[in-house]
Amino acid sequence: MQGAPEDQLRAPFEHLLLDLAELTGLPRSKVVAVGETRLAEQHIRPDYAVTVPGALAGYVEIKAPGKGADPRRFKGEHDKVQWKRLQSLPNLLYTDGSEFSLWHNGERTGEVVRLDAYLACGIHKGTVERAQRAGTVGGSGAGAGRFTASNL
Repeated sequence: MQGAPEDQLRAPFEHLLLDLAELTGLPRSKVVAVGETRLAEQHIRPDYAVTVPGALAGYVEIKAPGKGADPRRFKGEHDKVQWKRLQSLPNLLYTDGSEFSLWHNGERTGEVVRLDAYLACGIHKGTVERAQRAGTVGGSGAGAGRFTASNL
């Protein structure tokens, strides 16, 4: 039995989310990723709803590795219909495991961020400490790829 290609990213994404929470000073135990959250009004089910101390921080949609994180470039009908529904969400993170993009009500915030290869393979304590000292976890250019508690 085999799941969808993006299913292989679930566990690594959950670990990354908790590592990023720690990086921003949030206790790992305070960030909760709730899988397959059904939103009946929009007729959609993002891969995750992310909560931090009692509040909904936003949603996450994971795509197959290599697909990219810009839903405007997706070709398949399923992805187009899904994006049309998801773009109404106020805070949505798209990822394919290597690229990440943040969307607010259908508008991208900042650039698509691509994690460096050593980060995409799994953040570990030494990597978190290096990223924390540098103030970034990937991307290029001034300010690209910066993660703070306000944009997790």
